[in-house]
Amino acid sequence: MTVRNNEDRVGAPIQDSAPVEQMAQSNETFSFATPTEFVDLPTKGKCYPEGHPLYNQETVEIRYMTAKDEDILTSQSLLKKGLAIDRLLQNVIVDKSIKVGELYTGDKNAILIAARITGYGEDYSANLTCPVCGHVERH
Repeated sequence: MTVRNNEDRVGAPIQDSAPVEQMAQSNETFSFATPTEFVDLPTKGKCYPEGHPLYNQETVEIRYMTAKDEDILTSQSLLKKGLAIDRLLQNVIVDKSIKVGELYTGDKNAILIAARITGYGEDYSANLTCPVCGHVERH
């Protein structure tokens, strides 16, 4: 096996690998900024007790869905236990002091729909079958 002379081939000197080693030794982790958006809550926070993170809050901040969130939605074990939706919601809500189990159903649905839109877009096509005549209508 022959060794290439990369310096001659690309016209640039080969850099010392010390910066890579220093970076590997540092305690810094990579951080990615995930886009977020605010979801209007149907309750406008009026139904939550004083001291609750959503008390009198009209919106909640969620981050956009990622591949990790899709993995949650397709996890057979979470689906069998009925936990997939709650885990997804807990994962996308930015304020971790908000517990999904304490959310009102309307607020939970609003967050779920907004999360779906961030992951798949706002169009949702469905086929509806007439129970009387069997005609299939695309919506």
